[in-house]
Amino acid sequence: MLRSGIRLAGALLFTAVGTLGPASADASQCKQVRGHLDEVPLAPCASPVGLCTVARMFGSIHGEAVFTAAAITPSGDSPLTGVVFVTGDTVIEDAKLAGHRGTIDLKNAAAFRTTGDNDLADVQTIIGGTGKLIR
Repeated sequence: MLRSGIRLAGALLFTAVGTLGPASADASQCKQVRGHLDEVPLAPCASPVGLCTVARMFGSIHGEAVFTAAAITPSGDSPLTGVVFVTGDTVIEDAKLAGHRGTIDLKNAAAFRTTGDNDLADVQTIIGGTGKLIR
């Protein structure tokens, strides 16, 4: 199962030049931003599968990201690879980017290795938010 000491540093890719928007945002208003995050388990946890995390974000975008897993799905290869698929939701509270502030709502779809260094590849899709970050 998932280990309690999740810590990851990875590239964050978001769209922004003044505003963030859903995936259908005009490409002329988008730019790539980079950073990293430090993520740890969060309790209490409202997840139906018992997995929540909180992360501090550093780099072009700053804020606190709270992830709540909706499902953990093993594949036929999970016993061999240790990889499971995790879906859920992230809310970045008090996000700061290029002088703008707001909340960013994301949907997550990740492949997570439950062994070794707990490698994680996570696709995060912006679905909404508040403040000057969202149109």
